[in-house]
Amino acid sequence: MVDVKIPPQLLAGAGLVDTGRTLPSREATSWLVRHESGLAVLRRLDPGLFRPDLSVVRRDLAWLHGYLDRLTAIGFPAPHPVAALDGASWLCRDDALWELVSYLPGRIIGWDARPSMEEIGELLARYHDAAATTPRPAQRPVAYPLDTLPTRAAGAEVRGWLDALAADLAAIGHNNADRHVIHGDFTAHNVLAHGEPPVPVGVIDFALSYVDVLWADIGFGLWRSGRQQQRAIELDLDRVCQLVTGYCRRRPLPPQAAPAISVYVRARGLQQAVKGYDRGLSPRPRLVARVRWLAEHRTILEDRLASAIAGARSTMAARRPTPRGRPQRETRDRGAEHRAQLGNTDGPDIGERL
Repeated sequence: MVDVKIPPQLLAGAGLVDTGRTLPSREATSWLVRHESGLAVLRRLDPGLFRPDLSVVRRDLAWLHGYLDRLTAIGFPAPHPVAALDGASWLCRDDALWELVSYLPGRIIGWDARPSMEEIGELLARYHDAAATTPRPAQRPVAYPLDTLPTRAAGAEVRGWLDALAADLAAIGHNNADRHVIHGDFTAHNVLAHGEPPVPVGVIDFALSYVDVLWADIGFGLWRSGRQQQRAIELDLDRVCQLVTGYCRRRPLPPQAAPAISVYVRARGLQQAVKGYDRGLSPRPRLVARVRWLAEHRTILEDRLASAIAGARSTMAARRPTPRGRPQRETRDRGAEHRAQLGNTDGPDIGERL
């Protein structure tokens, strides 16, 4: 990334004050700035990756800011666009795209043991509640929906897995499932915590968000956070089950979610491989090894997911109060307006940059 500074004219025109602090950011340079509305993050997107002369890139950024506007308007803790750049939250200046969003306080959880994976899973379910009630936009201009992956070009290392993905998606009912905006990278590295003991307080980095099936978000998050550490090949099945258990506390999952989530974890790696191929990159050996491990351990992963889902449902049923003298009746699952989202009616519903 080329060392750049904020143009003084941009700061003055937007009424911003540079705090002198830069923030970690991928594919961009980010600064913490002060605005009359509070602290904000000013970002200059890497023009080598986000060419400002391409209309599709500008439309893609507009899509993201529009969605964040709607999401934060209903109270979900995410960065909201700040319309201070010539009356908008993004603009083109000095042959680059700049954007301005609110700053969320807190520390990135990352690999810390606290908050727990269950708490992170519960926040993911809370996000899905919000996404399911937010008007769904058209598909993001630059996106890699899972049902398109088998038709995309890819290297020989993953071609066979992509061919098999089409059958896997059909088997879990993906093609007929409801769609909403998924976060696309809901890992512990994109969740902020605060307090003591620390609790999750916000979600950042919606750069990979797009329209797809909500359960895919669970698998995508587990691709990274389901491991014990950054370089691990195998999933830590205890961490996997903890996140799913926390998710079920807010949005109960039916039995058919187990094989679906297993497919979605693997699909995340294949999605990354296809994206890299489009940029002229071969998949890294670690990515290939991870996809291979998931394929070889598919049955045990599905079994552990099924046990976690069943355990969560049993726990919830045991805690549900029964009025004296009346038979216990099953209450409606949260999010039940999306029942049979995977086309199966014998269970409840299927459910870095900003």
